[in-house]
Amino acid sequence: MVEDLLEELKQSMRLPSPPDDVSIADLSDTIAADPALSVRLLKYANSSLLGASSEIGSVRDAVLRLGIRSVRLMSLSFSLVANNDARACQGFDFAQFWTFSLGCGVSSRYLANRNKGVPPEEAFAAGLLANIGKMVLAVGMPEKYTQILER
Repeated sequence: MVEDLLEELKQSMRLPSPPDDVSIADLSDTIAADPALSVRLLKYANSSLLGASSEIGSVRDAVLRLGIRSVRLMSLSFSLVANNDARACQGFDFAQFWTFSLGCGVSSRYLANRNKGVPPEEAFAAGLLANIGKMVLAVGMPEKYTQILER
């Protein structure tokens, strides 16, 4: 049964993934071309969660402050929030999912910074992706996942 479900998921979809090799300039230029994404990134880079002492005004400076891996993952999550997959089941709330996931990522990064046991960027990625299986099910098996959400 489980093997059948896994095979069905493999056949049904591919999740987007961030590129592996990207420069700060390329990433900054790409984000700057999207005003909504730029505003979100700047808000996060200037948020009290990061404890920044000075305000960031450019996308490039935000990328430098946050780190390229965090920004790549964050950009991917923001773009996924904006591009709700029409294949997903009716009861799946993308905005709520990504808000919660981003909160988990930020919280994980904060805790990693305080405890110094885990690299903060890895903690952010782990938190961001901790519940990705829910989205996989919502998009890959919308009929079955709708039934699960209704229960």
